[in-house]
Amino acid sequence: MRSPTRQRGYIAILGMLIAATAASSLIVAMARLDAERHRHGVSDREAVALAQFGVGLRGKIAAVQASPSLLPAGPQIGVDWLKAPGCGGLAGNPLAGHLPCDFTGGTLGGTYSTTFTRNPSTNFVEARTTFLVPILGGDPATRPIIAARLANAALAHQNSPLGGMFFEVWANVPPTATAPGSPAIPAGIHAGRVLMVAGNAPSNDIWLRTDGTNRMLADLNVGGNSLVNVNHAQLAGDMAVAGRARIRQGLQVTEGLGQFDRGIQTTDVMLTGLNRSVSQAIYDADVLTGAEFYVVPKPDCSITGTAPAIYTSIQSTGTPPPNPGNTALPSDALYNAEVRVQDLGASWLVTPINIGVSHGLELVGFDINLIRAYNQAAAPSMAIKVLRKCR
Repeated sequence: MRSPTRQRGYIAILGMLIAATAASSLIVAMARLDAERHRHGVSDREAVALAQFGVGLRGKIAAVQASPSLLPAGPQIGVDWLKAPGCGGLAGNPLAGHLPCDFTGGTLGGTYSTTFTRNPSTNFVEARTTFLVPILGGDPATRPIIAARLANAALAHQNSPLGGMFFEVWANVPPTATAPGSPAIPAGIHAGRVLMVAGNAPSNDIWLRTDGTNRMLADLNVGGNSLVNVNHAQLAGDMAVAGRARIRQGLQVTEGLGQFDRGIQTTDVMLTGLNRSVSQAIYDADVLTGAEFYVVPKPDCSITGTAPAIYTSIQSTGTPPPNPGNTALPSDALYNAEVRVQDLGASWLVTPINIGVSHGLELVGFDINLIRAYNQAAAPSMAIKVLRKCR
């Protein structure tokens, strides 16, 4: 029979073994937790750097969109090529660069490899950046886990596309991937690969582009401002203008009529059916009577570049001139009537003239001859129709 002292010793040893086992398990759990925290920390830090690189990549894509000659010719390694030309950036980069000169891209930025493609017909530009994450703790199984964590963390920094571009980040996929990989499929040789894809597809842009690669989805409200330096405008509907519409080189209406409810104020109008301008029509018509002559002013034709013209006709001849044999009596008959026009420079001198004829008998020897006498005089009683125009 064992003594109580010996039994107490066994119990103490057993307790120590249990405590040691628990401590060992705790140490393993703490080590695993620290390793997990380390992986998360590495992933988060690298994800922030990758997202910042994506912002600079957007700027480069926007520059290539505006000027295709800035498209990089081959793969670009690292992050310096996006910086200012003075600190390692490409020659076509802006003076401030697309990335700051002190940007490193984290510990993995130097391994980034970026390639560009552009479709000339649509001006679609795409950039693909890929790199491999390291193996932590000597365990290759951590590589795809870190890559997935980094991709998700980078996407968390994806904001609205101020430059008209989104970026996608995928993990454990080949450089040519067009969609995220399936977690159920082993990653294989691409385990641990991270791929960022950025592009300028018009569907990604909430702003109206200046290169015409997208279209408006709502009315354009310019807030009371003006549209200036517009070359052509093709309108499918009506155009309402509250103020004046000023057109320098002509207005053409190909179908229907041009309706002007309150008239037209213009220098000239061309009537193609008559091959005449409205300025060539007659607008000034007067009937003059009661004077021996009239000074008629010329119309101003300098605006239309044409010459003034006058046309006269006799509306009524009035009375014949006095009889040359007896001025108290009129001529026997009116022989002729005419309107004479003289150019005075800024006006015309219009003079109505009547020519009368008087008959008489004259005895010459044993013969009696019929004598005609003509008399010409101004005709104040004549009514003259005067038409003026620009021709």
